[in-house]
Amino acid sequence: MKFVKMLFLALALVVANYACTEKNEEPQQEIPDTPDTPDTPDEPDTPDTPDEPDTPSVPVISLSKTTLEFKADGETQYISYEVENPAEGESLVAEESADWLAVSVNSDAVRLTAEKNTATEQRSAEVRFTYGEAEAVVVSVRQEAAEPVPAGMTFELNFSDIAHSNFTLQIIPSDANKTFYFATMEKSLYDTFESEEAIYEYEMQRMRELAEDSHLTFKELLESQIYKGEKWQAVNNLKPLTEYVSFAFGLTANAERTSGISANSVTTTVEPLVDMDFDISLTEDDLTIYITIKPANKKQPYRWNLYTAADIARLEQTYGCEGVEAVYQREVEAEVEALVGSGTSLEEYYSTFTNKGSIYNMEWGCDAETTYYIVATALNESCKPGKVTVFEHTTAAEAPLYSDNEIEVELSNPSATGMQVTGSATNMDPYLVMVLPTEICEAYEDEALVEYILTTYSAEVLEDNTYEGSFAGYESGLTPATEYTCVGFGFKNGVRTTEYVARSASLSTLAE
Repeated sequence: MKFVKMLFLALALVVANYACTEKNEEPQQEIPDTPDTPDTPDEPDTPDTPDEPDTPSVPVISLSKTTLEFKADGETQYISYEVENPAEGESLVAEESADWLAVSVNSDAVRLTAEKNTATEQRSAEVRFTYGEAEAVVVSVRQEAAEPVPAGMTFELNFSDIAHSNFTLQIIPSDANKTFYFATMEKSLYDTFESEEAIYEYEMQRMRELAEDSHLTFKELLESQIYKGEKWQAVNNLKPLTEYVSFAFGLTANAERTSGISANSVTTTVEPLVDMDFDISLTEDDLTIYITIKPANKKQPYRWNLYTAADIARLEQTYGCEGVEAVYQREVEAEVEALVGSGTSLEEYYSTFTNKGSIYNMEWGCDAETTYYIVATALNESCKPGKVTVFEHTTAAEAPLYSDNEIEVELSNPSATGMQVTGSATNMDPYLVMVLPTEICEAYEDEALVEYILTTYSAEVLEDNTYEGSFAGYESGLTPATEYTCVGFGFKNGVRTTEYVARSASLSTLAE
């Protein structure tokens, strides 16, 4: 029975499936069985992503004003400021673009101070503000022009007697009844002033300083420096070959400028050379000359020197010129150039490295049979040498053996390390006495012995052992038990002066 029920159920399912197939226009495609797919393991849980940190905001500069107008007389103004998103360690920085504008920054405001504008033209500048990474902010600044002084009276300025250090100035005002002021300065300085007002202020400040140095009031000094009518003035203490500007403007005793400035320029001339003569003379004595120099003007600075003929020949090659005069002029110029290059001013050289007045019996050691040139030249204030005076002198031949002094020397009273030395002479001509080991004296004839002594001992030792007339002394520092001989001969100025060379009898020091 159970089997019958199951059969009927299967038949019913077949009939139903057939009926459905008949109703569809196309039969459904049979889908092949899909192989079993292995179970996909569960994905692990993804951890939560942490929140991104907040990006810091860039600082922003905020100013209360970005344009400023200043009056011509000068003034101070302030700008307040804030910085949004300030950064640690940063501060507001101002960069001004004009030297007439001073800018300072404090904790909450900027202070801007404009100097007085003396020019008759408006001027402008910019101030750039920065703060760390913030975008820069620029403030534009303008200042009014100064009010021009009415032209007022004018001046004619004329020059005459123009020289290297002075000229004469003539000033003719257009109104002889009004007071005026005038001055002179180097054109290089005059050209640095940007306006007539700046020149006026410079001169008034100079007058204030001069008044203080002179123990006068400014008004007292100024009253002595203003004039009326035509004025002639000698202008002194100028530089050679320099351009100067003389100028004048109306001025009251109260220092009020009443006119524009009239000016004219002039260039001083080249300073002339000083062609001064010198009287040069000398005397000679035993390879020493004594020089006397007398300048024509005892107050005029000058230089002098002494050269051998060999020196002059060498300097001619150095400077590419000929003649003693040309050589010495070049020598002085080179000396001045070297000293000025090392920091000495012309004024210092002129006052320190020159002579004034006469020189008497200047002692100068010389060589025999040598030509010497004594030269002298006056210098102008620019330290340029003028005409050179040259005095030529050739020294005598080396002195011959001219002394007829008869010398005797003797040793006596020996000890282990010394003995007495005596000498006698027939006149006061100087002579040299030396105590030498006998073995040395016996090894040389007179000429060779003299040469040995003069080349072995220093000039100081030879001088210490030179005597005049008779003498008695003691020679110490000798070697015990050693024979010594005393030697004597005429000696002056480093040369032997007698034919005869005296030798004492030998004498031995005692044994210790």
